[in-house]
Amino acid sequence: MLSRLKYLLSNIYKIHKIKKVFMFHFYYPYLAKYFSRKELETENINGKYIIPRIYAHSRSARFFLCREVYESETINYIKKNFNYNGDIIHAGCYWGDHLPALSKIIGKNLYVHAFEPNDLSFKYAKKNIKLNNLFNVVIKNCALGEKKKSMLLKVLDEKGNILGGMTRIDESKNFEISEKKHKIEIETLDSLIPVNTAISIIFLDVESYEENVLQGAVNILKRYRPILILEHFDKKKFEKSIIKTLNYTFETRCENNYIYSSKIQ
Repeated sequence: MLSRLKYLLSNIYKIHKIKKVFMFHFYYPYLAKYFSRKELETENINGKYIIPRIYAHSRSARFFLCREVYESETINYIKKNFNYNGDIIHAGCYWGDHLPALSKIIGKNLYVHAFEPNDLSFKYAKKNIKLNNLFNVVIKNCALGEKKKSMLLKVLDEKGNILGGMTRIDESKNFEISEKKHKIEIETLDSLIPVNTAISIIFLDVESYEENVLQGAVNILKRYRPILILEHFDKKKFEKSIIKTLNYTFETRCENNYIYSSKIQ
């Protein structure tokens, strides 16, 4: 009876939180525009945040502006499964929304290696690192992939709207630099992470570029067998590729994130 009551209360809280964030979507961007604020300040149980006003429409920003934790199930999974034997890699860190939470989880003796290719997102991720005194977070302004190369980063959609968290690598053959597409350099995780740096979790939000990123991290995967947390990708196609050859299997799903772990430790 008690467990049933806890279950019902938990679902009521989730519905309330979703409703709160959903309603917030309609009025906050307009209020922010009315007051002409370029930056929005907020906080939650993990830290304080500065968010550019033009990102206020995004799903993650709405959660934070409501003082909620975005992707709380994923964060709780990381808390429960982090083994303190290695650092965390977080690629596609946006404006640093998850960095305070990840910094708290790993403690003082380990590091979060964060990567963000979008210049505006990177700027605010750095601001939030400084705001929260995250001395165990190291961030780099670059994209990740299977090999070092130059590519275009799509930052605006066809109507000229800012993509923000949906910024993505443009894989079309039209290599034409414009206001919508910026030239960037792609690096590999194997070349950026020192060989003797153990990795326990790789958390990717790279808009369907997950397989490319992991192809550039084969040595890390073979050496340390980190847990993989992946968002936005073709699951069926993905499981027939690098994941299968390295003996990784699907474990669970938290929100939009698919979690894989290795059979071999």
